[in-house]
Amino acid sequence: MSEQFKWCLYLHCSPTLRRVKPSNIFTLHKEKYPNWQQDLTECRNTLRCHGYDMVLLQENDRFLVVMVYHPDALRQCLSQTELRSYLQSMGYQEALPLEAKLTLLGQRFQQDRFPHEIGLFLGYPLDDVTGFIANKGENCKYTGEWKVYGDVNRAKQIFRAYQDSRSSVIAQASHGMELDDILRAC
Repeated sequence: MSEQFKWCLYLHCSPTLRRVKPSNIFTLHKEKYPNWQQDLTECRNTLRCHGYDMVLLQENDRFLVVMVYHPDALRQCLSQTELRSYLQSMGYQEALPLEAKLTLLGQRFQQDRFPHEIGLFLGYPLDDVTGFIANKGENCKYTGEWKVYGDVNRAKQIFRAYQDSRSSVIAQASHGMELDDILRAC
């Protein structure tokens, strides 16, 4: 895996790698990563050895949108009663396995629209996701990792936990630890 790819992964996915968040996404611009296919394959293999996975949500000629997730954590997150009901209203049938829900999410990306329900897959509170949709991204109470429409204090705690996980992973990587070692240390 290229160093450039690893640092992209660490910067964008540390909260998931530290199991603070069920998933993270990042955009990979193909021209900046000439070996992106090899990077993704090697990364997926390492992640799977530690109980994580990766899925491409969108791909075109210029870029990829990649989700890194911990399947058990994501299933648990999406199993919350209110989230299940909301996702069902958005077409994600409750009986669908996680992989099928991720496929549907990816299909919505491919339809040239941004599926804002992705916030639920990323572990954002339902109030913040529905508030964002209802307000078209305006009138939020606070902005951090996402736009907050609900409990600002709780969101700030989560933002700090995300930042702490990034700092931890970046410190480990800066001291020469590889992805496999970082995941083993969790």
